[in-house]
Amino acid sequence: MVRQLLNVQLNGFLKLGRFMSRILMPNLSVFLAWGLLNLLLPLTTGAFHDRLIQIDQMMVYLLLPILLGYSGAKLIHARAGVVGGMATLGVIASATIPQMLGALMIGPLTGYALRLFDRKVLPKIKPGYEMLVHNLSAGSLGALFCCFGLFVVGPFVTQMSYFEGLFVTKLVQLNLLPLIHVVLEPLKILFLNNTINHGILTPLGLEIATQKGTSLLFLLEVNPGPGLGVLLAFVFFGPKKLRGHASSGLLIQGVGGLHEIYFPFVWLNPWLFLAVILGGMSGTFVFQFLQVGLTAPVSPGSVIMILLNAPATMVGGVFLGMGVSLFVSFLIASLALQQKILLTEESIKEIQVEKVKKIIFACEAGMGSSAMGASLLKKELAKARLNLPVSHFALQQVPNDENSLIVVQKELLQQAQKQAPQAQIYPIQQFLDEATYQALVSQWEAPIIHEERDRSKEKTVVDLTTTFPYQKVVFLYEAPKRGTQTIAVDFMQKAAKKTGYQGTIMKSATIPSPLEPTTLLVLTKDYLTQVNLPKGTTYLLIKDYAQTSQYEKWLKGEDLHVLVAKRSDDFK
Repeated sequence: MVRQLLNVQLNGFLKLGRFMSRILMPNLSVFLAWGLLNLLLPLTTGAFHDRLIQIDQMMVYLLLPILLGYSGAKLIHARAGVVGGMATLGVIASATIPQMLGALMIGPLTGYALRLFDRKVLPKIKPGYEMLVHNLSAGSLGALFCCFGLFVVGPFVTQMSYFEGLFVTKLVQLNLLPLIHVVLEPLKILFLNNTINHGILTPLGLEIATQKGTSLLFLLEVNPGPGLGVLLAFVFFGPKKLRGHASSGLLIQGVGGLHEIYFPFVWLNPWLFLAVILGGMSGTFVFQFLQVGLTAPVSPGSVIMILLNAPATMVGGVFLGMGVSLFVSFLIASLALQQKILLTEESIKEIQVEKVKKIIFACEAGMGSSAMGASLLKKELAKARLNLPVSHFALQQVPNDENSLIVVQKELLQQAQKQAPQAQIYPIQQFLDEATYQALVSQWEAPIIHEERDRSKEKTVVDLTTTFPYQKVVFLYEAPKRGTQTIAVDFMQKAAKKTGYQGTIMKSATIPSPLEPTTLLVLTKDYLTQVNLPKGTTYLLIKDYAQTSQYEKWLKGEDLHVLVAKRSDDFK
């Protein structure tokens, strides 16, 4: 009973975290711009410096909360974004502290209210009055929730922030702030890193930074040391199969700032949770002891961005803290990896390739790791000359489409099945495994080859000199348009190997000269109207080069409807 209750609470917390991430992620560029503007402040003077300070204050107190309220409302209901922005103004006016947390609360609440109104009221509106009702309802709810934010949400968030500040301050006073990593690091591994950083630590850090100029809280979640330590341990002591991925992950996390890279590695051994926890604690201890911090939130959490947002007098302390956390995490992870990790072979899940029209990579935020996985699969599809669109989404934004193939990490399999029950789900261990994508792409060829082999068993040996009396096959295309004829040549060559055909198979933008009687030209009906075929030319019209099953039939004399040009102007 207790275990079930804990699972319910954990699932609820995970859903809340994913929802917050979907609000925050589209606005990360604003956080980045804000951080870059903070870098200019020490380098400027005079009126320009004063203007930058004004811009800095407006971004923190006005722009960011309104954008978060807008995004939260729009996430619930498509036309509620503006209403959420209006409601956020009430929250902003209620307090003197940055109200990003309040915006995260009132935005979705406003969106839900407008969605409920549309479902209950709009179906009863007479035709022609929809636009009037839309505008009146949006304006009325915007004003109503603006007052609600002013008198309820704003004061509540202010009071909550006060108690959270007391808790963090108490940890600082007792020199116990490093203990926060006992909770922080496991939550990061559960893909709640963006929610914790931008939803909790950033608002609290902003309040401290406005008073002191810097805040240690900006370093708690973004410190790359714990993750880099784990990846470095895998490079030296991990299974050989994962060392290459770990080494590339070092660069991606350290320079690119994408912490999601090391999450799957931690799941391979429970002791690695201890490595990241103690690594984070040791780094925060150094930060606190040296009294260092950052001037603004950092996103992405790369080493470069962190050092750029540290005051010149604190760069050394910040770098030392990251180095200590890396060393501690590496040491403990190395000891944990002495116990051999038994990697289960990635089972290749069979999919119905004929139904797949698009491939979607999904992760918590729809960026970072899923974007890299999509990039790797695109390369494999290009090698196989397969034209399938590949995109990446946040898991909660994945469309429920039966023609989609959803690629997710195994930890998110159940959520993906609930989000898109009609789609095909392809779970993998990690997004950086190229071998997994090679196995996936190979399934597009497997059904064709399998079907052709079955048919060949029913056939006797074919005399190609009578069924296909051509020594050269030329696929004509219109220059400079190149594409599916390349696929045609490739599959025709494969069919030739199976049937024993020894002739030449090629593609060309021009009619071969001299044109031998044993040459067969293959072209489309549309292109036929644009070329002059010499008299006596044997040619074969085709609708689609990508119909690969037809090429073996031709070589066996099946569906071989060859035409002969009588004179060059017959088809003009």
